Amino acid sequence: MILKWTDAIVYLLISENIISENEKDVYRYCVQTFLFQGITYGIILLLASYFDIVALTIAYYVGFLPIRYVAGGYHASNHVRCLLLTIGIYALAVNVCLVITHKFIYPVLVLNLIVSSVLIIWAAPVDHKNRPFSPREKERFKRRSYIITIVIIVLSLVVLTISVKMSVAMSLGALSAACSLVAGSIQRRKEQLC
Repeated sequence: MILKWTDAIVYLLISENIISENEKDVYRYCVQTFLFQGITYGIILLLASYFDIVALTIAYYVGFLPIRYVAGGYHASNHVRCLLLTIGIYALAVNVCLVITHKFIYPVLVLNLIVSSVLIIWAAPVDHKNRPFSPREKERFKRRSYIITIVIIVLSLVVLTISVKMSVAMSLGALSAACSLVAGSIQRRKEQLC
């Protein structure tokens, strides 16, 4: 379905002389990515609304998205797998927030922030096979990854004064992004060996 919508939009852009025929592949990729992200996050927003966990969801993505977009990470082999991974990891993280007992909240929060920081320092940034980084870009994205990590740690501690569960959700978002970085780093090394 996404492919049909993508093609329809791209051919409309070509027919209206907004883009040229030789730009088709770039716009096809961009439109497909935009549509897929819209559907994925739309589903997550619907789930969050249905289960009345919008605040936890926002906190999770405040921890996840900045790291993921600056540092990179794992890419599933197709959109369906990406959708299932995204929703599955999100659901796992939010459920941890909902079922965690008060006794374990602080140790989990601290452990999440420490482990995610170590993983980000070790793995960030991860480029993509279609867009490898130059050494200068790699250094710039590494610095940005570290800065974002520090900001998320501070923000998690500030949010801790408002809501412990939201702070844990934010730290789980950072941990999810950090794990994606490690998986992406392993994936990228395998691609470079081939």
